Amino acid sequence: MSDKTVAICGLARNCAQNLERLIPRIEALGAAFQSYRIIVVENDSTDDTGELVSSWQKENDLVRAIRFCYLSADHFSDGQTAVNEGRAWFGEDRIRRIANARNLYLEELAPETLPDYVLVIDLDIRSFSLPGIEHGFGLSDEWDIIT
Repeated sequence: MSDKTVAICGLARNCAQNLERLIPRIEALGAAFQSYRIIVVENDSTDDTGELVSSWQKENDLVRAIRFCYLSADHFSDGQTAVNEGRAWFGEDRIRRIANARNLYLEELAPETLPDYVLVIDLDIRSFSLPGIEHGFGLSDEWDIIT
């Protein structure tokens, strides 16, 4: 991992409590690589997730926060990007919304040189095993994708 680059990407909605605990772990994971960047797409949180992601971006130049809005205003006082789709929260539309949010972080990767790895993390989990991820990367000749 120390000679590879990574983009750590994730979607965040109403996960402030867990995300606050994850931020140091995500940064430690990134630091295990030669270089890293973090792209977080936050959408319509009703807790402090949006503010937390915005603060993280201000504190770490390697973090890019994107606000993806279905139900709220399409502008923010903190200058973050906002995309307003005006859709419902269920069924096929929910799948479409998640896919559109995912595409936002993929588009963010496109203008720059692609990293060696793109790691997608579920940002509403409580924790993850850094040694477990490092072990998986130690076996990278044996896989094309790990889930």
